[in-house]
Amino acid sequence: MTTAYHEIAQRHIAIRNETDPVRRRRDIDDLWAPEGRSVDPLTVAEGHQVSGFLDAQS
Repeated sequence: MTTAYHEIAQRHIAIRNETDPVRRRRDIDDLWAPEGRSVDPLTVAEGHQVSGFLDAQS
């Protein structure tokens, strides 16, 4: 059984691994809320700017 959390995590991982920038942008816009936040020890990304954060992680 897949939980909502598992599905979100899988989609996030897929975005990190997506090499096509158009698909990556589409998937970020679909998954991330404009007010969403991603926080790790090195950076904070908010809203759809998470794209730049994910690009830097690739």
